[in-house]
Amino acid sequence: MSATTLPVADSATVRRRTVALLRKHSRTLAGVTGLHTRAALAGLVGPLLVGRLVDDLSGGTTVAHVDRTALVLVAAVVAQAVLVRYAQRNARIYGESLFAELREDFVDTVTGLPLSTVESAGTGDLVGRTTNDVDRIQYAARFGVPRVLVAVVTIVFTLAASFVLAPQVAVIMLAPVPLVVPAVRWYLKRATPGYQRESASYARLNGTITETVEGARTVDALDLGESRRARVRGDLSEAFQAERFTLYLRTVLTPGMDSAFMLAPILTLVWGAFLVSQGWATIGAVTAIVLYGRQMVGPVWELVFWLDEMQVAATSLARLFGVDLLDDAALG
Repeated sequence: MSATTLPVADSATVRRRTVALLRKHSRTLAGVTGLHTRAALAGLVGPLLVGRLVDDLSGGTTVAHVDRTALVLVAAVVAQAVLVRYAQRNARIYGESLFAELREDFVDTVTGLPLSTVESAGTGDLVGRTTNDVDRIQYAARFGVPRVLVAVVTIVFTLAASFVLAPQVAVIMLAPVPLVVPAVRWYLKRATPGYQRESASYARLNGTITETVEGARTVDALDLGESRRARVRGDLSEAFQAERFTLYLRTVLTPGMDSAFMLAPILTLVWGAFLVSQGWATIGAVTAIVLYGRQMVGPVWELVFWLDEMQVAATSLARLFGVDLLDDAALG
């Protein structure tokens, strides 16, 4: 059966539709961002207090001062835990709302298409978009959007606090950027075509298997079993090659990011030791900046992980939004 390939929306359309969706829920997004901002600010208290305590101990202090600092530190940790709890709860609700709207719009579009248009498009591509692509967007909307929001807010406020505390020490935290930017640009240039190929290969595989199962009697009657098996093997091979390529992209991106951010704490310690030896920074300031750097490792890795997942989701969004283009062509 010859099928017409369903259209895929271009990057501009995906960006426009995504921005419109985010604006529609901007009030909820603002509330979630506010909670995460407060949680990030509470998380900045710990390293700052530890750094000041180091300086106080170096200069001589009392047990009472240490106890008071410890109590404030405990209060900050408790406050951060409470804020993070409610921030993540609201972020999950926000993600669920985004996904629910996307899913409902897509179902409305598909069910509104003329039957002849759906049949001419073929079973596999449409099934792939209603299963694989929806699942990928579901994962990104429910978990990715909240986690990216948390990571970005945490990184921005941690960097800001570091530069306010000791800019001469914090500047070394930007050292990995020249290593990270080329790796990310290299990855992004290849990720979208790679994931589009992967999604298309699974759509073809779904179509081949579905058509073979539905036409099993015809396959047996015309002795087409070997040709159908050969086609399935070919589709599987294409899907394997597509998966292998996207895996290759990740094997380049992840070690590059890992090397850059493992280097950052070492550079901070070396640079901080030099500044302390010259009297340009205190031991407490260097301690606080190192702790801030370690505190950013988790959010940075969260961002790297979701950078890859968001490329997958963006590809799936392009395929889902492409059905709207078919709708316009079919009904216009």
